[in-house]
Amino acid sequence: MEFIVSTLFPAIDKTIVKKMVVYNNQIDHEVTVEKKWGQKGGPWEFNLRDLFRWCQLMLIDQSPGYYDPGQHVFLVYGKRMRPREDKEKVIGVFRDVFGSNSTPYLGTRLFHITPYDVQLGCSVLSRGTYVPHPSRRPLSLLHQSFQSLEPIMKCVQMSWMVILVGPASVGKTCLVQLLAHLTGHPLQIMAMNSAVYTTELLGGFEQVDLRRPWKQLLEKVEDTVRALLRDSFLISTDDAEVVLRAWSHFLLTYKPQCFEDDGKGITMETVNKLEAVLLLMQRLNNKINSYSKAEFARLVEDSRSFGVKLMQSASGCSQGTFEWVDSMLVQALKSGDWLLLDNVNFCNPSVLDHLNALLEPGGVLTVSERGIVDGSIPMITSHPNFRYS
Repeated sequence: MEFIVSTLFPAIDKTIVKKMVVYNNQIDHEVTVEKKWGQKGGPWEFNLRDLFRWCQLMLIDQSPGYYDPGQHVFLVYGKRMRPREDKEKVIGVFRDVFGSNSTPYLGTRLFHITPYDVQLGCSVLSRGTYVPHPSRRPLSLLHQSFQSLEPIMKCVQMSWMVILVGPASVGKTCLVQLLAHLTGHPLQIMAMNSAVYTTELLGGFEQVDLRRPWKQLLEKVEDTVRALLRDSFLISTDDAEVVLRAWSHFLLTYKPQCFEDDGKGITMETVNKLEAVLLLMQRLNNKINSYSKAEFARLVEDSRSFGVKLMQSASGCSQGTFEWVDSMLVQALKSGDWLLLDNVNFCNPSVLDHLNALLEPGGVLTVSERGIVDGSIPMITSHPNFRYS
């Protein structure tokens, strides 16, 4: 182990690496072999992956020549333990190996937020442009939340999966929602249970229904409008009022009739009106640069693609046909949303096996249930902003 870690992380002093390996082996021996402590929540494994992550955190947060193993040891080894006594054992073993004067970092209450970043202790996350819907319940940032929020932020920063464990109604879901709101990232919550099957996790074939893509398109446009208006009000540009009036008129005039009579109210006139709103939004975005040109071009392309689907439906080409509909997981993977698998412990392990490849560094999701598309089985690479817990 020592040779492998030293080879992969040559910047860290070999003396420190040697002690880190000794610490990892001692924890592994006491917990998995002798079973002296740490049995609640187990069985555990303490291996090279833990050492790799420990080293990665040191390289990310610390300066060369001043590497301190105590800064992240509790995140890698202590946070997985359930009882307080086991957490104290993790600290005790660290002091036995690194010296009695060594004190692991356990957290802080130093919180700082700007329009661009959120920082809690050693964890820093950049803020996105997403604006939570005002109808959702407000969430409060409390001091007692910091101890759990900081390691979650660090895992999100490192693109690691987060597993939150605890009794019901203690705030696990709200903690993830709070972080998503603070950082400006859309969060999708997927409720899991023993009846969830592969089709719910990955997607499936359903009869063509124009209301489904139309609803998704309107949600994207509404989120974009809110973000543009929020940023433009800080600059006080006149184009913001024009966009607000156009979008409000569209919602009042065209949106209610679109979902009546099995979607027959969706016409090319409605699509053209929406594209007119998009042109006004694009003009505003060119002035304030809330979105890149590529991001906004994708939204315009989605609108035009829907227009093509609408014309095909009107001509009768899509009647009685089926199409593949992505699940919430696949949609989040493609769009870069955050995903929370709520009560995932209730789900059948054979269903969750589909996610194993996604957990690996540079992992992909294979959707073999969709069949052969363009000569190959679809493989989805996650968006750089995608995170899940």
